[in-house]
Amino acid sequence: MKLREIEKIERKLDVELPDAYFALLLGYPEHLAALMTIEVNDWAKRIYNDANEIIEQTECFRRTDFSEAEFKKWSPDYVVIGGDVGGNFYFINTKSRAKNVAVSFWFHEDGSVEKSASSIDAFIQQTFANAAHYALDSMRINAIRYGMAPTATGLKRKR
Repeated sequence: MKLREIEKIERKLDVELPDAYFALLLGYPEHLAALMTIEVNDWAKRIYNDANEIIEQTECFRRTDFSEAEFKKWSPDYVVIGGDVGGNFYFINTKSRAKNVAVSFWFHEDGSVEKSASSIDAFIQQTFANAAHYALDSMRINAIRYGMAPTATGLKRKR
């Protein structure tokens, strides 16, 4: 993401992004971007790398009435940084100036929140692991569907 897009996020949401998240957006890993485009990864978590998506999702949460949820208040200091297709979201507290800013997970079903990762780095590592897991599962399923047989060491074509 370009510097001006990151500054747009900060300006529109009236926040100062923590250094660790700022660095992630500025140097979004190519391999992570590639994994986020794999169709099978739709059930894995996504770390947003589009300024407009980050702004729109965060503004949506700021307008939401959480009175019926376990999670009662969305702070203006929170910024949505990712989500999944199940309607759950990952967010950070921009007031955190800790070197390792934690990533929290919001469950759409009951509005509860839990800590997802102790740092942005840990969150990225989890995302790579999840994406790789889904990609490998999809590869195996498609290989079996098209006539390959699973073996102890991998997949083998049936002859």
